[in-house]
Amino acid sequence: MMITDFALQRSPAMFPLTDMPDLIRHAIQALADAEQVAVEAAATVVLGINAAVAQAVGDVVSLVGRDIPLGQFTIVIYPSGQSKTPLINAFLEPLRALQNEFAHDGDMRRKKHAAALDVHREKAEYLRQELRRALNEKRSAAGIELQIEELAVRQPMPPRVPAWILEDVTLPSLQKHLATACPFALCASEEGYRVLDELVGRQPTQVAAAWGGLPPQSLRMERSYSGRDPIRLSILAMVQGQQFGKFLQRRGDDVFGSGVMSRFFVCEPMPTAGYRDWNTARQVSRDPINALVERLLTLARRAGSRLIAGEPLRDRLTLSKDAEAVWRQCSLDYEQWIGPGCWLAALPAFGSKCAEHVLRVAGAIAVVESDDRIVREQHMLAASKVVFFFAQEALRLFGPQPQVPLQVQWASELENFLWSRMQLMGGVPQPIAANDILRNGPKNLRRRENLDAATSVLQQQGRIIVAPRPHGSYAVQFYDPAAFMPAAVMPIARFPA
Repeated sequence: MMITDFALQRSPAMFPLTDMPDLIRHAIQALADAEQVAVEAAATVVLGINAAVAQAVGDVVSLVGRDIPLGQFTIVIYPSGQSKTPLINAFLEPLRALQNEFAHDGDMRRKKHAAALDVHREKAEYLRQELRRALNEKRSAAGIELQIEELAVRQPMPPRVPAWILEDVTLPSLQKHLATACPFALCASEEGYRVLDELVGRQPTQVAAAWGGLPPQSLRMERSYSGRDPIRLSILAMVQGQQFGKFLQRRGDDVFGSGVMSRFFVCEPMPTAGYRDWNTARQVSRDPINALVERLLTLARRAGSRLIAGEPLRDRLTLSKDAEAVWRQCSLDYEQWIGPGCWLAALPAFGSKCAEHVLRVAGAIAVVESDDRIVREQHMLAASKVVFFFAQEALRLFGPQPQVPLQVQWASELENFLWSRMQLMGGVPQPIAANDILRNGPKNLRRRENLDAATSVLQQQGRIIVAPRPHGSYAVQFYDPAAFMPAAVMPIARFPA
């Protein structure tokens, strides 16, 4: 065990890549290799895009017969310079191109609608004038009133234009989009602080309602909102740790349990800066990525065509018998895990929604993999492991701070200092005198008793060699520097406050 893992007692979880279907697994790995990012970052983006497209195609039917939306709210906490824009644009750019195709066709239909609306207004004005004349001349106006009522019913409705991606969106523009243009949307941004601030920060209850497929109360009162197609909303935000820390700090430490944040998958992957190999990246085939993109575009075209034709948008996905058994066990497990004294007890709001998260992820995987409208056992097993990964991430990022012994913290600081000194010496481990560390080392190691405690921990772990020197002093050097990964490159600490 590395000292960095031992010191923090809560290392980042690994995404269950091997459990994903081939189409999704190969795309995630190719994206991570091509952009030189952590697998967890690529996987979170792919899952968010999959959910955004799948939410327009189908709903999964729960065991009690309720239609569960497939949309997901996801956040990737990633520092600057970690290829956030290429990572998210690998899927957003093809969807934008398809969206532009529908928008061009929508412009023609909008012009026809505007012409029809002008004719409708002229007829309405003519009938109102006829009604006034009839009343002035004291003639029967029943026939004219009936024509006015029929004309009001036949008012031309604005055309529905498919649009999946909304960027830098505000709540009023989102409501207008869902009411008049398209009942589904993905709020996506590689600089996602504005998405969080505009939506989650200012109107958390309305965003929480949209997660469940319910339009905000103000939207339900709009005449332009028919309610025939329940809304579907997904959020994919990539945000720097400092911005996310400010977002939480401004709203209190309990924001994750306040309702809306418990609906988010939040991931802080391992930064790869300093370890990227762009020569290898250029040799990575993007065919797996393109294969998944083509599948998503096929599903998006289907949803767009249904919307334009006025057909029912979503299929109802049913669970196979084996999938039902897996989901029942998942729901029982999470109910137990949020109980007193259990590992997820610190995040009951998130844990209580994990069973529904499993259904959503399984449904999105099933939609992307095939068209048979059945969620099978392998989909449910993969989804259960995905949600378990995000539950571990939630606990690591938002749960109680681990109690780390001081001597272990000092040992981690000493190891990082030895690593940085070794880099200055050309990467070759050299003995470093204890007095040198006492003079130039980290602040906590400038007391002899602290340095002795840290040295003892590292020596017990087999990380360093301690060579005695005269007058009770000693020198230390790495035993196996090739096995060391400095804590500075690992997201073992929480996002910066």
